Amino acid sequence: MQAVASDRGHGVWIGERDGVAHFNGTRWSFYTSADGLGGDDVRAITVAPDGAAWFGTENGLTYWGKDQTATYRFTGDERWNRVTALQELGEDLWVGTQGGLVQISPAGETYYTRADGLPGDFVTALAADPSGRLWIGTWGGGVAVFEEGQRVSYAFSTGRYNYVLDLAVGGNKVWMMSPSGLMIFDLETEAWTPYQKITPFRASCRTVNELMRGYARCKCVLIVAMTTVTSPASVPIARRS
Repeated sequence: MQAVASDRGHGVWIGERDGVAHFNGTRWSFYTSADGLGGDDVRAITVAPDGAAWFGTENGLTYWGKDQTATYRFTGDERWNRVTALQELGEDLWVGTQGGLVQISPAGETYYTRADGLPGDFVTALAADPSGRLWIGTWGGGVAVFEEGQRVSYAFSTGRYNYVLDLAVGGNKVWMMSPSGLMIFDLETEAWTPYQKITPFRASCRTVNELMRGYARCKCVLIVAMTTVTSPASVPIARRS
């Protein structure tokens, strides 16, 4: 399991390395590139208000509507077509890729890289908070926040917290998973709190969203007992704007 998203009919989409599965409450359906996916490795999913799904694959972005299926490929080198994260925000669809970040809006496409304020080009996770800010996790560069033209990034000086595996927003907090453990950002105090002792934990499983939503079907069997999570000494954090 690489991605999970609920649809508008109380069903669920699950992205796998060999396609995507859909459960409508009574039965399962499975789809692959033979059915119209851009690629079989489905790494990200989001569902639009009209019920259409967007799938991020290793070979472009696939739109899966009721009467139409299409795959979009971005310009530039192939890293831009290895889609790793998706987030809807207002009228825009934000697409994280191994080459950078793409904003798809009614006006067209806008591309962002390290030269435009990202802390790293390899985007691994996206999330939106209640204020409409976009949180961007990168592989090796830490976290960035986009808000109405303002860009702030956070870099962690201890462990491997800069290698973001997943992001989720819930309970007025931003949850960030990394190979070094869990990092939580309080949206009221604007402070980060690190948590390291989560057992068992495997870095290959990007499962913060499943943890937040109560899913327990990840292939790597992530089981988190919050009573065993402890906070270590403070982790030095650099804030750049």
